Amino acid sequence: MTPDRSTGTGPGISAEGVVVRLGPRAVLDGVDLHVAPGELVALVGPNGAGKTTLLRVLAGDLAPHGGRALIDGRPLSSWRAIELARRRAVLPQATSVEFAFTAREIVEMGRAPHAGTAAAAEDLEIIDWAMEATDCAHLESREFRTLSGGEQGRVNLARVLAQRTPYLLLDEPTAALDLRHQELVMALAADRARAGCSVVAVVHDLNLAAAYADRVGVLFGGRLVACGPPREVLTAARLTEVYAYEVAVLEHPSRGCPLIVAASPVTATAPSASTTTH
Repeated sequence: MTPDRSTGTGPGISAEGVVVRLGPRAVLDGVDLHVAPGELVALVGPNGAGKTTLLRVLAGDLAPHGGRALIDGRPLSSWRAIELARRRAVLPQATSVEFAFTAREIVEMGRAPHAGTAAAAEDLEIIDWAMEATDCAHLESREFRTLSGGEQGRVNLARVLAQRTPYLLLDEPTAALDLRHQELVMALAADRARAGCSVVAVVHDLNLAAAYADRVGVLFGGRLVACGPPREVLTAARLTEVYAYEVAVLEHPSRGCPLIVAASPVTATAPSASTTTH
């Protein structure tokens, strides 16, 4: 593995009283969150709860209507773009590529913020490491647009890792991945946290959050209704209320963490002929 120089030394990344409105609706309503160096915090919650919006605020990609976001104790609005690119790396839900870049060229883009600096001397080593770590080195000569969704996701994650920043913001990093690669990606996120990074990941799979996160933040109705260790936060009562569906929380047989399962199957009901319109 390449030498690690992304260790966070600042006070972390924070949201303070963040409010984001979409028309009359508050997508985020007074959210406070602090992620210290060395922590992996998973954000969970139902669709529309505000997870991606909060991540965008923490990234500096969306200015809140109220409150503020900070990195290393400084409001994100006070950072120059190049400074921010060297402090935090962002994996969005989707990336559109218009030109015929190879997978390796996509990963190389992660090194752009370090061009012309002493850190550029490590570009090749870091790119090689990032592609190996995400299991996409064998794809390096393939055109990015020809890759499957899961393969593109791993290449994009490699680009983010190659950026080599102390803050990682990952929006659904396990989307479109098979079981083995879901585990690989979450293990990488946990590894970055152990190396001293502050890592925030939006995760839909509650069991991945339970297995890998140091803390889990539950968003519901634009509010952070709970944030703490998985065992304290991922309770049957809370999850049943938040997801409007009954769940059971068991003990994982080998991992020593909560195991969340549906308490009963979902029954889909087709509309009757009498209520169908033509």
